[in-house]
Amino acid sequence: MHASYAQAHYLVKMHMRAFFMRMRMIVTMITSDEIRALMAAHSWTQSDLAGRVGVKQSTVSRWLGGQTPDPAAQAKLEAIVRGNIPIPAPPRPEPNASVTIPPPTFGEKTLPILGRAVGGEDGRFVFNGEVIEYVAMPPQLQGVPNAYGVFVSGTSMMPRFNPGEQVWVHPSRPPHAGNDVVVQLKGDGLGDPPDGFIKRFVAWTPQALIVEQFNPPRRFEFDRDQVESVHVVVGSIFTP
Repeated sequence: MHASYAQAHYLVKMHMRAFFMRMRMIVTMITSDEIRALMAAHSWTQSDLAGRVGVKQSTVSRWLGGQTPDPAAQAKLEAIVRGNIPIPAPPRPEPNASVTIPPPTFGEKTLPILGRAVGGEDGRFVFNGEVIEYVAMPPQLQGVPNAYGVFVSGTSMMPRFNPGEQVWVHPSRPPHAGNDVVVQLKGDGLGDPPDGFIKRFVAWTPQALIVEQFNPPRRFEFDRDQVESVHVVVGSIFTP
């Protein structure tokens, strides 16, 4: 009887230890959202992060898709995300060594920044088809056709967005209440480029699009016939 009790006690103890070990792994697990945030904060491509962690770009792509990193990669990612160690830089070549530039790998694309600011308190800009510049494709828009970015103009969306902040736009995602959006309105005349605004989406009604801004607080209604498009903002970065 005593031996059976001791054996049962030992099994319970081992099960409890295994349970708490699993809980510790869950608590410290780095999520795909944290990996995306880390990449966005440093404007890293998948290949950039892969080089710093010591894995292939395709491995980072699988992490972003929800696959759990292996324990070694998990430890490196956790140290970077939690700030326990400085972010490692890519290895530097020896002095006078020849530098080989690797060919771009799958997923290394650029994002066009569109729109020309025209000034004014409403933050209006014109979509004249001109590309201002190209920047590294953020992870939120990898593989999204016709994705683009714009620079915030004016102060109408502060404190949500600051003047000069770069926002990333998904042209195919349906807007929902509370989403920040880029609204394009049809030009006044035939052939005129559309005007653009960054606002907070409120609702569609049978007759109108309703959006709002923060500074000063104000709601706008645009006739449906006047609206060219409503595209969802999926991320942003501000570099003072």
